[in-house]
Parts: sequence; structure tokens; C-alpha cells
Amino acid sequence: MNLHRAIDTEEELESLSCSLNQDNSLFSVGLPNGFKIFNSDPCTIQETREFGNGLGQVEMLNRSNYLALVGGGRSPAIPQHRVTIWNDGSRKKIITLEFRSSVKRVRLSRTKIVVVLKNVVNYYSFAQPPEKLGTCDTVDNPKGLCVLSAKHIAFPGRTQGHVQVLDIATKNVSIIPAHTSALAALCISPRGDLIATASEQGTLVRVFSTANCAKVAEFRRGSDHATIYNIAISPLSRHLAVTSDKSTLHVFELPNAGVMSSETSHSFINTYPHAPSAPSQSTTINHTSGSPPADSLIGGGYNTVLLPSAGAKIPIIMTNPNGGTATENKKLGFLNRLPLLPKYFSSEWSFTSAKFEGSGKGDLGWTDEETIVLVSAGRGYEAKWEKFVLSLKNQGGVEVVNDGWKAYLEES
Repeated sequence: MNLHRAIDTEEELESLSCSLNQDNSLFSVGLPNGFKIFNSDPCTIQETREFGNGLGQVEMLNRSNYLALVGGGRSPAIPQHRVTIWNDGSRKKIITLEFRSSVKRVRLSRTKIVVVLKNVVNYYSFAQPPEKLGTCDTVDNPKGLCVLSAKHIAFPGRTQGHVQVLDIATKNVSIIPAHTSALAALCISPRGDLIATASEQGTLVRVFSTANCAKVAEFRRGSDHATIYNIAISPLSRHLAVTSDKSTLHVFELPNAGVMSSETSHSFINTYPHAPSAPSQSTTINHTSGSPPADSLIGGGYNTVLLPSAGAKIPIIMTNPNGGTATENKKLGFLNRLPLLPKYFSSEWSFTSAKFEGSGKGDLGWTDEETIVLVSAGRGYEAKWEKFVLSLKNQGGVEVVNDGWKAYLEES
């Protein structure tokens, strides 16, 4: 009699996590035996690295060779209370940060490393050795909600439903009372000017200015409860996309979305020519000596996909024949100007939506003002790359359509 457990043939066909890089041109996938890097559009594989065991988080730094790794799966390659900054160019770890509890999320920029624990957010300089710059307490944050821009770090507050916005330069913290129930999703715009939030109730998405923390918009996903998976704001802060466990992608138009100059039409394209100057202290920190090698910069990184050029198609600006932004598809949106109406009528509905096929539990981002990429983690065909585009309808108006999908785990 054979008492050995049958080998799970789908063990390899599982992604533990998906994460887009900062400009959404690449995405990383944590696997039970390592990680993969893919181009976002089109979905093509760039790199495969085998670690022998699982990686639950793989966070990229732009298009460079630097990644933040945290173990995951049944047999973690790295303890889940440890963050390893990995130089994929030299195949070496350059920084190790250790904590007393499991790491929920890591965020990277050219100058900062942000590590999210269940009740604490720690941030460090990206240098060798890294310097601990500060610590902020939060409510329980099991999802590791945290977003990072050049000027701000945003994460849950000490009160349920609140958001703390940390000014990196001054270390001043502003509090946004975004919701009364716990936060479910959080995002910051590529330009760093807007923060969007959703609560566990899943009906409303609220948008706030990072300049003064004032609410600038409120959108209604639906009237029934839902689990919001992701929120993403387009490069020029003109549109907002939301996914939920209803397997639906909703797209909303942000205020002043129809205003755009030719000077800013491609301002979201960043080249990030400099590496981190050099990485400091956590609970425990280990590092290697010397500066990051030059071959780990963009030129030696995952840089085979061309970013949009000046000749790229101009983003759709939704206008109606009478001037101004289109409102005919914003169900009940006109009612928000009338006084004394319940909140159900004062929030704005999406102008278009589409169904997605993957699990939705991954990451969502805009590659340009017209194109949305959704990458889902999971087993088998749950692990999908899906592309959506905004297009003009024959009868007028704009709709979002599924422009293709791929079961990316089948890529060799």
C-alpha cells in the first residue's frame, strides 16, 4: 500500500502574490518556489528566479533590479518577520530588516523603505546601512494597507476608518476621518495629489486631496455590501478604477478630469536615473558593505518594454456637445447638487463598468489614461492578467471593455 501523499500537480501553478511596479509597466509574482517578473502590456515574461521555497511578497523598485522580498506559502524561503532587499543584478541580498512580528507589506521608493506590521508602520532611508527615520502606530492592519509617493506615506490611523498622511519632509501627520468602518482599500495617485479610500462596507469610495486632506469626490460602487480589492487612479488623476468581489471593474471620472494641457499629457513618464544613494536600523538590521552596483540601475534592469512616447495616442477626454465633462452615464450624479438628500443620492455612480475573470485579489493599475491592467493571484486560471481599455461608443459616450487576458502562470 502506498501511504505517501499524492503530489499536488497544481502546486507549481499558484501565485502567492501579484504587485505592479510604480509606473505599472511591470508586475512581479511571488511563487511557492521563487518569483517571476512580467511586462504589463503586453503580458510577457521577463525574468524567473527560483529560491527553492515560497515568496509571499515581491515588491519592485521602479524598473531597477532592486526588490523587497518576504517569505510566504507553505515553506517560506525567508522568515515572514524579515524583509530582504534583493539586488537581482548581482543575485545578492543587500539589506535585511528583522522584526518581532510578521511583515504585512513593504513599499519602496528611490529614497525610502516602508515596512508595515499589524499595528505599526516603520520607515527607513534606502541606503547602506539604512537609517530608521520614524515609526507610526495604527489600528489593526491585517491587509498591510499603505501607500507611498515622493512626498507622502498614507496608512490607517489609530481610529478605525481614519487615514494618517505623513509628510515625509516635515514628518507632520494629518488625519483624514475617511470612514466609520475599517478600511479595506487605499491608494495614492501617481502624481501624489490624491488619496482614495474604501471601507469594509464596500459601497463608497472617497477621494481626498493630499494638499489639505479635503474630500474632493465621493463615488458609489453599489448599494449592497462588497469587499473592495483594489483602487487605482490614472496617471493624470482623471479617472479612478475599483475592483471588488462582485467580479466587476468600475470606472469613475474624477473632478476637473476634462482639463489637461499638452505639457502635462506625458508628465507621468519617469525615468528614475539614480540608484538609492546608499541603505539602517530596525529591530535587527544586516547589510553588505559598498554602494549598490551600477549594473542594478534602469539600464541593467527590466527595461525591454518601451514607455509611452510623445507620439502615443492622446488620452480620451470625455466631453459632451454642450461643453464640460460627460455626465449622462453618471447615474444619479446630478442629484448631488440638491440639498437635504440622503447619502445614497449624493454620491456619484460609475460611468462604465466591466466584468473580470480572475480572482481579483492582486493589483490594479493604469498604464496610460486609457488602459487598465488587473493582475490576480491564485491557483490555475484564477491567476490572470487582464487588460481593459476606455473606448468611444458608436452612439457616443465612453465604455470600458476587456481587451484581452492571459493565464500568466502558463508562461515558461
